[in-house]
Amino acid sequence: MASQSNSESLISYNDFKKSLINCGFNLPLHKREKYNGLVGALPKAKITTKDELAMFLANIYHESGGLHYTTETNPRDDYEGGRNYCGRGYIQLTHKSNYKAASYDLYDDDRLVRRPNLVSEDEDVAWATTAWFWRKNVHQSGRMDFDKTIERINPIDTPTQTRKRRQYHDIIRGVLGLPDMPHHISYYT
Repeated sequence: MASQSNSESLISYNDFKKSLINCGFNLPLHKREKYNGLVGALPKAKITTKDELAMFLANIYHESGGLHYTTETNPRDDYEGGRNYCGRGYIQLTHKSNYKAASYDLYDDDRLVRRPNLVSEDEDVAWATTAWFWRKNVHQSGRMDFDKTIERINPIDTPTQTRKRRQYHDIIRGVLGLPDMPHHISYYT
């Protein structure tokens, strides 16, 4: 497992800020806190390579509007458990079953089912659930590709949303000094 200092070697504070700006986002308030949350979440998500980091950042930037939102901006009524289990956190955790699984895995109780707003209101919980979701549903030992990460996070993405995620991915890879790669090509993690 990567330590926080190893995570900091994957992305510097300056590259973190540059990745947001180059993707077209304004820097979030408390940007140092966001950076610290990110580097603390990487080992929990089992992210140890810049390739996987670029995939992670592209997806969470898309889901959270560049780390500005921890609650879905247009919640629907068709989530399992209803609107109360709309997207929250930086990866937009949705559905009562995901809140329950995250709650028991992270806290050994049902606090996130009873109080789903914790995911959006508590920065530590937002990062913990984001890391949990990535580790449980996206991260694969061995090979993974960017388009598969999108399918695992939001299988109902529109073509426009998928293009935007791919654009962020390309930009972030450039900031991290990684070569251009097609989005359907597998990376080793």
